[in-house]
Amino acid sequence: YTSANPQDDVRRQPSVTIRDILNNAPNIASYTVDGDGAPPEVGSLIEFTDNGVLMFSGQALTVDQDFEGQKTNLVWNVTAVDWTFALNKHWPFGTYNNQSASTIVRDMITRFAPGFTAEFVQDSLANVSVVFDGEQDFASCLSQIAQVLGEAHWYVDYQRRVHFFRLPRLNTVGAQPIVLGPGNAIVATESTTPLVGSFPPGWYYFKSTAKYHSVPTL
Repeated sequence: YTSANPQDDVRRQPSVTIRDILNNAPNIASYTVDGDGAPPEVGSLIEFTDNGVLMFSGQALTVDQDFEGQKTNLVWNVTAVDWTFALNKHWPFGTYNNQSASTIVRDMITRFAPGFTAEFVQDSLANVSVVFDGEQDFASCLSQIAQVLGEAHWYVDYQRRVHFFRLPRLNTVGAQPIVLGPGNAIVATESTTPLVGSFPPGWYYFKSTAKYHSVPTL
């Protein structure tokens, strides 16, 4: 299973669904294999590519047989999870006293996450003290370190590389608030639309949005 249509086993309707969740929440892929096809075994590698771009990589988590309409129309419903599931195979234990979070995370990956790499762990993170007694999975331990640091985040990419980083706090000292009024902002659709109304001076958070055109069904 290394593409979106391996051996014509993946049905086009319903198609492959991939839930790409931000930060450390695992990404999930679900799809249906025709009853005459060969479903994957639980734990086997699942990858989907689109024009050479890796869209998902992980392991089959569940493989359930079902039927559509008539009992002779058998299908296999497959759910796959990214490499977060494999990351939790070994539960860390140990005491880290006043050490850089960078050092702690890299040591944990070396000792308890074989097959994963740490080149995307941020350098020179602040010192923390944590104790792991083997009662938490690897992901929970990473989240604990991130919580102690504050503003820290982590995730595992499709190449089994652990990313761990801390976002710097916004420094607003000496910054000037902006004033929004008519004509100061636009809404991007098929044409620009001036902003109607006014806003009092202050701090504003801007959220980018995008609208995608529907692709005609072939």
